[in-house]
Amino acid sequence: MHPAIRLASAIRLGAPPVPVEDPPGDLRSRARAVVRRAGGTVLDRVGDRAAAATADQVDQLRDELERVRAELAAEIELVRAEVEARDAGSAPDTSG
Repeated sequence: MHPAIRLASAIRLGAPPVPVEDPPGDLRSRARAVVRRAGGTVLDRVGDRAAAATADQVDQLRDELERVRAELAAEIELVRAEVEARDAGSAPDTSG
């Protein structure tokens, strides 16, 4: 456990208190277990908050990406049509 994190702080951050049914161990291993659980809980909460905060931005970026993708596909089709027209106009006439 990092020295800056006290057991009481870990519990306030969302870690459940050490259950009574935990196997007896030295204080250090029990404290590590509590901090690991607290760390997992805190990371879950931070991740959830970050996901919620950025969900709108992600949706906006996804919409913008879809618009850009559609514009690029249309531009590619236009360039293909121009190249085909140019190639068709410069091809020798073999019909006759």
